[in-house]
Amino acid sequence: MIDSLYPTLCHRLEGLALDNPDLLACTELDSQAQTRASWTYGELWKEVELRAAGILERGLQGERVVLALPSGLEFLATFHACLQAG
Repeated sequence: MIDSLYPTLCHRLEGLALDNPDLLACTELDSQAQTRASWTYGELWKEVELRAAGILERGLQGERVVLALPSGLEFLATFHACLQAG
């Protein structure tokens, strides 16, 4: 639930990463439902921050983007990075 402490999805994700950095956040499965990769909240937030910084360095804040990525961890981090970078 989004509340005044976490007014946006990015605030909530950052809060989870700070409070529970080692807690499993997401898992990517292969076609046989076997774990392909997984990230903790700390790892996910680190990826989000790195990608958001890249977006901002390129001067793309406020611009439209197309996320041409397959579903999975890379998409998740890039989507949240776009939100974080504005």
